[in-house]
Amino acid sequence: MSTRGTKERIRAKSSTGSRAAVTVVILCYNYGHFLPEATGSAMSQVGVDVNVVIVDDKSTDDSVHIARELASAHPGVISVVENASNLGLVGAFNVGLAAATGEFIVRIDADDLLTPGALRRAVDVARAFPTVGLIYGRPLHFRGSVLPTPRTRATHWTVWPGLAWLEGRCRGGHNVMTSPEVMMRRSIVEVAGPIRQLPHTNDMEMWLRMAAHADIAYIHGADQAWHRDHEASMSEREVDDLLDLRERAETFDVLFGESELPVPSTRYLHGLAKITLANHAILSASHEIDCGRSDKVSAYLEFAGTLVESPQELQGWPGLERRRKKARSRSTSVVMANFRRLHRRIKSELRWHRWRRTGVF
Repeated sequence: MSTRGTKERIRAKSSTGSRAAVTVVILCYNYGHFLPEATGSAMSQVGVDVNVVIVDDKSTDDSVHIARELASAHPGVISVVENASNLGLVGAFNVGLAAATGEFIVRIDADDLLTPGALRRAVDVARAFPTVGLIYGRPLHFRGSVLPTPRTRATHWTVWPGLAWLEGRCRGGHNVMTSPEVMMRRSIVEVAGPIRQLPHTNDMEMWLRMAAHADIAYIHGADQAWHRDHEASMSEREVDDLLDLRERAETFDVLFGESELPVPSTRYLHGLAKITLANHAILSASHEIDCGRSDKVSAYLEFAGTLVESPQELQGWPGLERRRKKARSRSTSVVMANFRRLHRRIKSELRWHRWRRTGVF
């Protein structure tokens, strides 16, 4: 890992030297109708040598037939792995990792796509900074069949020392990546290990773990992938806010529970993440009160109490107490409640805008 003490922001530049080999792992379960477009987005990448591994997770549609046809049309470039049983996202991705041969690895679901030039832009960063093990950028979310026009010219890169980026994620508490916009250096994946069995946050845990082994980079100015939003996608399957908090807490428990994690400040970072998520729970409880709901308030507070000894010392506690008192006395005006909800929405929008610009919350 790099010994740089602070992050760097530099102007993007093209790499020189030999072409990089990139394996694009495409995970497919009953997404056969999306496969040609996803595969085409990988095969059309310029400036790199691409090979594609399609992992079919025991689909019940015509996915395997379509995948085989694609492989026949591109022998030696596209290969198909057919799981004998449905392994789920985690198992299927680990099968794909085991089959990857490129210097770099990108994972996309069959309903997502890579934007033109995405792989070369990420390789440029990796070539300029050999200590970087993971590069990501901005994904474009879309619905339907019309792809939004992507930006294809990188302007700047931000490179963080891995531990500095990891500490930032402990302070933020959120996952800042989806998947198709991420490129990983295979040598770092082999050191960090495969993806872990977590219900919805397995990718988040892997990104955090890779930051313990290598530096992290973000590409500014360009859009690295198209992420399709539709009712059948994982991102559209609603996860209860409280369950989401619990699963993020489990993510940090799994990460920092790893005995061989090369992090000198494991206890501090784990404690920092717990405080962050406990504060999130307090703010969520306050939001429930602002919305005139009380059924989940106690559950949020109980969750915060599992993370920290004294939730009363958290930053958001005084505001929560004021809301609870006013709710009991019925003295909170509709105008004030609406103002608080609007304030929360504005803060959320600002946080989203910052993520779109910088890659972090």
